[in-house]
Amino acid sequence: VWLLAGTAGCVDTACFVAFDELFTAHVTGNFVLAGAALVADEHGVLQRLATLPLFAAVVFVVALLVQHDPLVAPARLPALLWLEAAALSALGALAVAGAHDWAAGLDSPWVLAAAAAGVVAMAVQNTIGRLCLGKTPPTTVMTGNVTALCTELAARVVSRQPGSPVQRSVAVVLAFTGGAAVGALGTATVGGWLFVLPPLAIAVAARRVSRSFRRPPDPRLVVS
Repeated sequence: VWLLAGTAGCVDTACFVAFDELFTAHVTGNFVLAGAALVADEHGVLQRLATLPLFAAVVFVVALLVQHDPLVAPARLPALLWLEAAALSALGALAVAGAHDWAAGLDSPWVLAAAAAGVVAMAVQNTIGRLCLGKTPPTTVMTGNVTALCTELAARVVSRQPGSPVQRSVAVVLAFTGGAAVGALGTATVGGWLFVLPPLAIAVAARRVSRSFRRPPDPRLVVS
């Protein structure tokens, strides 16, 4: 989970820095920036708004595949991670190949294609968290995690009794923050080559999960 959170932080920040302040994981931010662009009469409004239907379409298709047989939904996790790794690989290839055109921002076909690949990857990761990871904290948007963490800590102070564990939420928030730092610093120093790291991280996660599913199956995942 922390690997997913770190990857999301890295990708979202790197794309924001490199691709004319476009969010890939935090789609809400694109609506805010699109609204601000309308007031300031800036470019990029349509490109930012286009991330929503793309994001929604990917989530819808992936959710259809997963929920087609919900009894084995967790078993689809390795394939979905490999799908995300493939989308991130496309992002990396496009970012490196089109690095010369980053200055053109969202007017560049290279930037738009790379950003679209990033949106697809983060849409897949959001769907994974929603349908395959149970009660695991979200790995792409930290607002809910920080809110849950602070309210839990407040409850502990009031009741003076230990409540539900918060270690996982802390780990996810820290991993996302670290990934964001890597994304910003990496983009500033090595440019497009920074985008080689995210698909490698997700590939590692996919391999680890794939190995776990080679063990004797959990009876709860077996369809009679």
